[in-house]
Amino acid sequence: MNNPYRIIVWGPGGIGKSCIREIALRDDFQLVGVRAFSEEKNGIDAGTLAGIDELGVPASTDVERVLALDADCVFFCTRDLGGYDGNEEILRILRSGKNVITIHPYHHLEFLDRTRCPSGFVTELGAACAEGRSSFHATGIHPEFICHRLTGTLAGLCTDITSVLIEENWDVSFIGPDYARMLGFALTPEEAKETTAATGFAYNYCVQNLHGMAAVLGVDIDHTSVEYLHVPAAEDFTLPAGWTVKSGTVGRFSHVWKGFARAEDSEPFVTIAVNWMLGRTEMLTEGMSPDELYVTTIEGRPSVRVGVDIKSSIASGQYWMVPGDYTSAPGYTATVATMMQAVPYVVSALPGPVPLVGPRLHWAPDFHDLEHSVTASI
Repeated sequence: MNNPYRIIVWGPGGIGKSCIREIALRDDFQLVGVRAFSEEKNGIDAGTLAGIDELGVPASTDVERVLALDADCVFFCTRDLGGYDGNEEILRILRSGKNVITIHPYHHLEFLDRTRCPSGFVTELGAACAEGRSSFHATGIHPEFICHRLTGTLAGLCTDITSVLIEENWDVSFIGPDYARMLGFALTPEEAKETTAATGFAYNYCVQNLHGMAAVLGVDIDHTSVEYLHVPAAEDFTLPAGWTVKSGTVGRFSHVWKGFARAEDSEPFVTIAVNWMLGRTEMLTEGMSPDELYVTTIEGRPSVRVGVDIKSSIASGQYWMVPGDYTSAPGYTATVATMMQAVPYVVSALPGPVPLVGPRLHWAPDFHDLEHSVTASI
């Protein structure tokens, strides 16, 4: 058995708690630290925070103390509502000599200037990696896996492609009413249009996905368009979280980004549609199956459509990994999987930003084995 990969989880929120649980289940990974952001979590055992047995690893708000830990990689999964608020901490971690893997929208650095990331960050990122002899990588289920790996692989079935449509159908019915309203849900469509949190959060991801997907297929985007749809509920319904969505208030928020390959084109080459809904059955996008979390449709010669169903168990139909715990959403676990699988790639890389790796990363009984499949591409 090789020495386990030593991981620090930076931000024990929804994704962070899922990281802690998955690390604890594998012998080839070891949790060595947790960077907390609230005094309520300071000193609390990571296992307790994640709802499992104690792991002997207390969370800490002391950044210097966490950075002093011996670790191979930091899983950076703080909350960011679109402002790239974690930039300075990412640079600080990299300068300290620790590798960083994040799910935040840094996937295609060549397109980062089209997001809301402050200018000059890519240069700062390279300098921080050089100073700390460290590596940086962004991954995740969407962006990254769905657009880059899955859709890129499906394109291998086509001799020609005229359009690509990628749709996300994410049920957010587990959130509380206050957070929901901050994002624009449970308000009238007119009120929701005045909120900026959801659009700011989705903007950076959608821009990365749009240009990144086109780049994977070797196509340049000439211009883009975006539409934000606030879809009201047709009738009252009560969510599992215990509060009621009123008829006429927003139950689904859709961000639809379109990228056109040529100035004269009337139809987009790539469309990225992100649908967030309060209730998978009550507010599902028209034409979608409740079991389809992601759908890729390629029109071409031939055309291909694949829907991705992610559950705790397909055999039993159970959705939640831990019933009643929203941090155990299977989409969260799938996101963590992409981070864990990237660790061998990142720790073996030369200092600097590490590009997306493609379909060579996948599950293995021991993730050390993945080093042999990706080293040649670094």
